Amino acid sequence: MGCNWSPYEKLKILSVIGGVPHYIEEIQPDLSTNENLKKIFFKENAVLLDEFNNIFSDLFPYRKKIYKRIIEILVSGAVDFNTICKKLNMPKSGLVKALM
Repeated sequence: MGCNWSPYEKLKILSVIGGVPHYIEEIQPDLSTNENLKKIFFKENAVLLDEFNNIFSDLFPYRKKIYKRIIEILVSGAVDFNTICKKLNMPKSGLVKALM
């Protein structure tokens, strides 16, 4: 990664993509770490778009839908617990808190 990112930003990218050479090749140094992660995971035809669904299916077979909804809410930026519950149309409960 020949860019001027801070060590923290490099760690963030590598911790998410796991240091897989093919995924590292997808990194664009002129974009921020968050922009790269959005591009790699969430944009149409993203390299890891299917991986996202596969990982969620494998790791969270029973709650994958609600976890995915929470992540979709968080993609646009940080929000508090109350906002997440409101956007999920769920009561503020231990269930939602346990999911986070």
